[in-house]
Amino acid sequence: MSRTILDLPDEILVSILKHIDLQHLLQIVSKCCKRLHYIISKNSILWRHVSFDLPLVFNKDQFDELLKQSRGFHEFLIPGSVVNCSSPFVDYCLVSSLPRAKNLYWLDLTDIELSTLCFVLHLPHLEILNLSGCTKLIDEDFEALKSCQNLAQLYVSFTSITSKTVVEICQVIDLIVLDTTSVLFQNRDRESVLESSCGTLLYWYMSLNADEQESDLKELKDKFIDCCIKITRRF
Repeated sequence: MSRTILDLPDEILVSILKHIDLQHLLQIVSKCCKRLHYIISKNSILWRHVSFDLPLVFNKDQFDELLKQSRGFHEFLIPGSVVNCSSPFVDYCLVSSLPRAKNLYWLDLTDIELSTLCFVLHLPHLEILNLSGCTKLIDEDFEALKSCQNLAQLYVSFTSITSKTVVEICQVIDLIVLDTTSVLFQNRDRESVLESSCGTLLYWYMSLNADEQESDLKELKDKFIDCCIKITRRF
């Protein structure tokens, strides 16, 4: 009698499936039969690395179902994706689900329409955070990032964060990479960031103000030679 892969025990199937990226598991494998769909949905080891080739469009139910798997997340990367529901519902899903992601170390919510960051208070292992383009966040929301003591890379370009809050974050967190493109800084604030991060900050992506030239930063660059300052855009 011929046998198929579906004759294997669940634990062996899981060990095979974990070598297939999540996008293919969801779009192809889970649609083969109810058993594979059940195995994929119930085994957190298959949800460690949530990322997709292209930005996706989620409806309300799809976004909710995706975040119900948060307990297994190590990486949750959905940059540029569109969630077709209200901001309060997006906030609700993130706040109610992400605190269960105790092993989450990489979170990319670029351009997602969220309006709270309180969930980061429950992410002790977070190392990489991208909030670029999250325009509904206000400056006060970013103060929650001070609790992320293991954060090494922070991307907050094109947001409402102020230079004052960036300085305060850098005073309590040893960042390695910082992207503040579009955030307006005075030189004294830039120097405060670099003094606070001296010895740890290696790359800082920043913008020039409208009345500045790149040559205006030469003295700053010469003083903090260990940090590579990249001018990304003029504002």
